[in-house]
Amino acid sequence: MSAAPRNKAQDSPLSTPVTRFGVYVRDDSEPMTGADESPDYRFAELSLGSGAGRLDTAQFEIVQRDKGLSDAHTPTEFSRKVEIRTPPRTKDEADAGVPDTTIFRGEFGICSVQYSETGTERLNARARVEQWYFGEPIIGYTVAKYDDPDYLYRTMHDDVVFNPEIDEVIERNRSNHYVTITTDPPSTVEDFPRHYVWLDPESSRTLATFDDIQQTRQTWTLPQAVMSLCWLCNPSETYVKNPDYAALNKTCDGAPAVLNVRIPRGLYLPSALDLLLNPLGFLWRIDYSQVVDEENTEDEEAPAYKAQMQIVIYKRGEGPEKTVKMQAWGEDKDIKKTNVRVAETEWNIADTANLVKVYGGHLEVEGTFELKRAWVEADDALTADELRKGEPIEGEAETTSQYDAKPHVWRKWVLNEGGDYTGSRTVVRPITSAFDINTITDVEDDETIYPLGQNNVQKNRKFWPPLTKDPDGRRQDFLVEYLKPAEYGGTDTWENVLELENGHFEVLERECGILFTGIAPPREIVELGEDARVRITACIRGDQRVSYTTAQAQECPNGNAITMVVNAETQFFKRRRIAYVDEFSQYWSRFTEVEFLPDTPEADERDDTTEMQTYANNLRDNESAARLSASITLEGFRPEYKRGDIITKIEGREISFDQNSKTALSRRYLQITGITYTPTETVLELETFETVAGRSR
Repeated sequence: MSAAPRNKAQDSPLSTPVTRFGVYVRDDSEPMTGADESPDYRFAELSLGSGAGRLDTAQFEIVQRDKGLSDAHTPTEFSRKVEIRTPPRTKDEADAGVPDTTIFRGEFGICSVQYSETGTERLNARARVEQWYFGEPIIGYTVAKYDDPDYLYRTMHDDVVFNPEIDEVIERNRSNHYVTITTDPPSTVEDFPRHYVWLDPESSRTLATFDDIQQTRQTWTLPQAVMSLCWLCNPSETYVKNPDYAALNKTCDGAPAVLNVRIPRGLYLPSALDLLLNPLGFLWRIDYSQVVDEENTEDEEAPAYKAQMQIVIYKRGEGPEKTVKMQAWGEDKDIKKTNVRVAETEWNIADTANLVKVYGGHLEVEGTFELKRAWVEADDALTADELRKGEPIEGEAETTSQYDAKPHVWRKWVLNEGGDYTGSRTVVRPITSAFDINTITDVEDDETIYPLGQNNVQKNRKFWPPLTKDPDGRRQDFLVEYLKPAEYGGTDTWENVLELENGHFEVLERECGILFTGIAPPREIVELGEDARVRITACIRGDQRVSYTTAQAQECPNGNAITMVVNAETQFFKRRRIAYVDEFSQYWSRFTEVEFLPDTPEADERDDTTEMQTYANNLRDNESAARLSASITLEGFRPEYKRGDIITKIEGREISFDQNSKTALSRRYLQITGITYTPTETVLELETFETVAGRSR
């Protein structure tokens, strides 16, 4: 492979060596050779970014051989690959046979032309890394099918989802089935490269399905999700290599949980990676390298090389720490002590916040609550037949239905939390006051606690499904029971109304209550008369939310008290099931009663108070730091700076890029997320990144 001419600038304390950028152009995807270097394209600028919004882009000036542009048309079937290479940086490297370094590979796709009546004509071309370099758009996700040995994998034509939320519960949807990633040489480590396939939660709701599908559901971690997404879109790695397995796992160690991440069909891999990585505090870039081209190598001592592009994941706010240099005032210029041509920085303390209030979901409690009759006492005498919907019963034509006039009698049962029914009944099952949810209590460590607090107002609410889980791991349906009198001197028992002929019901939406919806109200309940009692096992939500307020940050550069309020209602919860203690305790959940079920089922109880405190304190520490932005222009070509590097200061002038005050216990610096090269300069784009404070579900 022929190398570009070497740098000829002498090492001088006053001058920065000039780097030559070789431009190589080819009409196909074969590796570039020295013969592909094109004198028709003059390098103008290269912009290396992070993520789908800043895919790498290069601009060139097209050298004109003839004056007078004319007869121009849009080209057809035009496709040209371009590479930019730089030679070895030292003579020793060149003598050792170090190959040229590829710093960009892309596709010509944009051409601009400027015409002028004065005769000035300019042609410019732009090349970029295209989305289709990363494989095919997402059309669905891959699952494994064991019932067809000739066709193991199937594609489900739905959006890609990692650990979806179903009925307010995070469900695992990673299969334990994986595909081994072939490496050369083959991997010998225990944690060998692999990527997993998906498993729909509806395919494995119970252990009984295991014999059929031969798979179990697992939780996606971030590196597992990244690898599977990359291999889903980019299995052939035609242009871009997927991330290195070991490096990815190291970078993502300790990453936040992947919770309910949905990636729509139709997206290419770059945009999909942004949706997965950015909210969790990670970015990605393309790294370029030269690797041995074994197919075109004839002499192992003089191997041929080809460019390789690979996805690299890096963490926001973390990376190798480096400095830039600018000599102090009055010193003679020395390029070993100065590489900064221009540095622009801005500190912003006006937009800081040093006190954070975080509010999660509403407080929620599961219990069993006896309901009141939502009709007047005079109507207790009506029978089930007199309240029948529709036509009279055959053979009882003289029985007139009063359903249309009195649709709620013996059907509607309420908690009366809003007080709407107070005083409507005075003798039989009287209603003398509203149900006060502030009186709901439980016991913890021998102390009385109030799961919904004591600051709730009197108003209508609604019942929510119980926290208790069914055998499939989802919340139980509402349990409505009636008190069945004992027979032959036994004990009265609470029985499920769904066992009755007309026991089906609906839960009211605008007040806590139920409405029997059968042809007639349940005859068994109506015939109990004064002794009829109905209760429900459900959840009630209070007015207050689980919340936490931090102390004011004392190290904030802005001394004023500035508050930030965060709505985290989908992240943090405090919900409790009242457990059975004895028959005299109040509101205990029927699901916890001894002998009601063979075993007390699990419940979707949560107390995220500790996690919320950590989240809020971390967020306060982030927000109390000054907003700092910078753009640094360096002299010459500076490949020693990489995207993901942390820049701590301008050495020589001792200008710190720490966002925290000098008295703070921790340091937070700027990170390089983009680099622009021109023939004479390197521009570092530095961004402020707050540490991801944490996510909870």
